[in-house]
Amino acid sequence: MARINKDLKQNEAAKLLDITNSNLSTYERGIAEPDIETLKKIAELYEISLDYLVGIDSDKIEGHFSHPLDNTFHEALTEMNTTDIHILSNEDIDEETARAVKIALKNGIRMADEMLNNEDN
Repeated sequence: MARINKDLKQNEAAKLLDITNSNLSTYERGIAEPDIETLKKIAELYEISLDYLVGIDSDKIEGHFSHPLDNTFHEALTEMNTTDIHILSNEDIDEETARAVKIALKNGIRMADEMLNNEDN
């Protein structure tokens, strides 16, 4: 979520972090954990706290993670990462799939908003 909020593609972020795209992918999917120096670089690049990055303090988020939906998205991605869902398997997600997911999320938010507005009327 932090990378997406910074509007960076995975390969762009990996280059800025001076790591391989494959390594960043494994970090994002929770398969591997970066060393402390890489964690610092990630936190700085994405403008988030190390506490948030390592899951210590999700209620006091620095930078761009203050929107209420961020926690919901993070929870959904965590749940999806722990189940057998094809999109979050060991394969890298390509840019076309990432854009499709982004569009689906936007459409889902619009639909939820319309449903709430209809309930109010």
